[in-house]
Amino acid sequence: MDIIKMEGISKLYKSGQIQVEALKNISFRIQEKEFVSIMGPSGSGKSTLLNLIGCLDHSTSGTYELAGNQVNKLSDSKMSEVRNIFIGFVFQSFHLLPRMNAMKNVEIPLIYRGMNSKKRKELAENALEQVGLKDRMTHLPAQLSGGQQQRVAIARAIVGNPSIILADEPTGALDSKAGEKIMELFIELNEKKSMTIVQVTHEEQIAEYGSRIIRLVDGQIVSDDVVEVKNV
Repeated sequence: MDIIKMEGISKLYKSGQIQVEALKNISFRIQEKEFVSIMGPSGSGKSTLLNLIGCLDHSTSGTYELAGNQVNKLSDSKMSEVRNIFIGFVFQSFHLLPRMNAMKNVEIPLIYRGMNSKKRKELAENALEQVGLKDRMTHLPAQLSGGQQQRVAIARAIVGNPSIILADEPTGALDSKAGEKIMELFIELNEKKSMTIVQVTHEEQIAEYGSRIIRLVDGQIVSDDVVEVKNV
């Protein structure tokens, strides 16, 4: 079943008299439980595309359906609600709050849902256990390695049990060994938790952890191929 459907998606940015077409008539579908990598050179439109998938921005034209919701017809407040329910985000630079320990950082999406403190702590502890950091719950980000910080960020992304994980260069700030561990965790979430994963990466070896690679050049899809999944 398709969880993401994009048809004829274009995105224009205007600056004075200058108009830049970041995406040009993009169409593709992603099924539930897929692990998809999006690749492309700088300026190819991959980050713009991820923002649209993540309900962080509206397209200029075209239609986008996320888990049965016609995103292009939603208000900003409704987009925020859909985003909070269906999507977990993982970023290259982690985006952890430095004065909050791992547990508090993971709880943040649940606070926006209005969940009570007891339930938040229970779910945050479970999420940290899933990523192998139950013994680091009270540590501040500065007390954790880069790989551990990214695992906290992944725990934050999965704590609300989203359908989709969107990852923007998730290994970009990590060494190769830590990056491999993060990819192994993504595969586990994909295969054991049935989460759909869409990642943007410029690294071929990281892209190959997915089962499908979509390549962008100048705002257009130039290839969309199923690949053999890496053994981990």
